Amino acid sequence: MNKKEKLHILFYTWSGKDWMGGVYYIRNMLFGLLQNKNIMDKIHIFLLIDRELQEEFSDFLEYKEITLLYKGDYKLSYQFYLKAKSYYYNHLRKMNAQKDLLAVINKYTIDIIYPMCFRDDIYPNKGIMWIPDLQHIHYPEFFPGRELETRDNAYRYLAEKHVKMILSSQSVMKDYELTYPHYTKNVFVVPFVSAIKESLINDNRVDECQHKYHIAGKYFMVANQYWKHKNHKVVFEAIHLIKEQYGIDIRIVSTGLMQDVRNDNYINELKEMIEKYDLTNNILQLGLISREDQIQIMKGALAVVQPSLFEGWGTVVEDAKTLQKRIVLSDIDVHKEQANADCVFFERNNAKQLADILLEIWKEKKQYVSKANYNYKEQAAEYGKLFYEALIHE
Repeated sequence: MNKKEKLHILFYTWSGKDWMGGVYYIRNMLFGLLQNKNIMDKIHIFLLIDRELQEEFSDFLEYKEITLLYKGDYKLSYQFYLKAKSYYYNHLRKMNAQKDLLAVINKYTIDIIYPMCFRDDIYPNKGIMWIPDLQHIHYPEFFPGRELETRDNAYRYLAEKHVKMILSSQSVMKDYELTYPHYTKNVFVVPFVSAIKESLINDNRVDECQHKYHIAGKYFMVANQYWKHKNHKVVFEAIHLIKEQYGIDIRIVSTGLMQDVRNDNYINELKEMIEKYDLTNNILQLGLISREDQIQIMKGALAVVQPSLFEGWGTVVEDAKTLQKRIVLSDIDVHKEQANADCVFFERNNAKQLADILLEIWKEKKQYVSKANYNYKEQAAEYGKLFYEALIHE
């Protein structure tokens, strides 16, 4: 393949199974490009991932326009090592941590790197920055110790040094413009659609998965990692209110890694809340399960509940939209951006209001039929065009 014939774009995963949202983000952005044949005729994509994520990207192997690469398979040549060393000076540990990325850039004559989320880039004109959100501006208390300072410094660096920058929503753009008003040139808003494998959308294993995880009867689903800003507490409080006032046992199935590295005690707080309100039989916590099983469980839910206090662009909301599910959303700005006709809102900290909504849905006799005329592939194609235009913008 000749570099002059096609633009070489390198996507890479910087997170692993500790933050699957970052992994899905790469899938979602690629998916948007893949919906545009005229764009794919002009580019070739190199995808650099950890081997443990191979299954997450297996459906992309059918595309001749994508070359899948694995971290650990590439070594810097001695000459290139010296070149990198001259840029990094005494930051060799950082260079070594990025050696796979640097080697791939050199070997495949990469033109564009996305997303560039680290400092000391030796290819400043190739890298396109991405800031997922500016949560730390709104909720500094969620970032203990030096993490707040570290995050603030890192994002300020990206803002000041970017050649081009991608943000995922108008909500993030508003925060960005207020926080970094002098660095708004070449900043683009590009949302995304959930790239759920088509086989998972068409496959019907709902009953099988419900049996596998001992899910009986009706249930709502909360599909969030157990970070404090995901606001599980308001859901637990709402279930308690329904149980206390009406004697009705509403069930929640919860998926997601049960860990908050920023708040070690948060999981214990949730456990204490479940015990205090006697909700053990109301809340089924499955932890981190396979994407395949998660999608089937979401299909079988009465509705998806997304109570988050903050998001950059909610992947869970996009999952539910793609599956044409009803969605109960906290009233944050980005959720209002994402909403379609299947969404109903509650005030983010109002457990009573949420309880009323859940109870009304729980009592319905008829199966819910989507009200939204939503075509996820068409929407992904629109976002893909925006993304490509940002990538090639002069």
